[in-house]
Amino acid sequence: MSAFRQTMGVQSQVVQNVASDARILQAIVAKSQGAAGGVRKVAGAISGMEIHAGATIGRRLFIDHGMGVVSGETAVIGDDVILYQGVTLGGTGKDKGKRHPTLGNHVVVGTGAKVLGNITLGNNVKIGAGSVVVHPVPDDSTVVGIPGRIVRTRGQVVDDLEHGQLPDPEGDSIEDLRKRIEALESVLRTHTHPHSQN
Repeated sequence: MSAFRQTMGVQSQVVQNVASDARILQAIVAKSQGAAGGVRKVAGAISGMEIHAGATIGRRLFIDHGMGVVSGETAVIGDDVILYQGVTLGGTGKDKGKRHPTLGNHVVVGTGAKVLGNITLGNNVKIGAGSVVVHPVPDDSTVVGIPGRIVRTRGQVVDDLEHGQLPDPEGDSIEDLRKRIEALESVLRTHTHPHSQN
């Protein structure tokens, strides 16, 4: 057996154990909040992941290099989902009730991506590394960027984002100020040197 297969087997077993531990924690939560918190802290310290005991985890979750993976209490993770390191399935406030994302089946969330709030990612969704997703994503879509933008849906490429045409309110304000300064300097030159225009 190759070193790669051995490593993948160990990682896969660790993830299965973490998912199993999360399910066990859910049962413990029903009995005793204090015990669940203690077990969760130990599991988080060992694995580098913080998966809340209240999260709902589907079958065959695979967490690749799990360090830094965080999943909130009301997150729902579908079947056959892949999460890479540093992924956050987080809330956007201290609201009560459902406040974390729902991931459909066959979802892939890239390294360092953040999926925030009570939103749904449909089935077969791919989230690019480092993206920040705060809006629902339909089935069969690919999202990249900050904020996350759908770049492919149902196999069709979405029109490219014109990076040179993005709104730039700060740049517009600076340009307005530059024009006003030029106009004021022109008026000032005229009043300071009234005969220099000849």
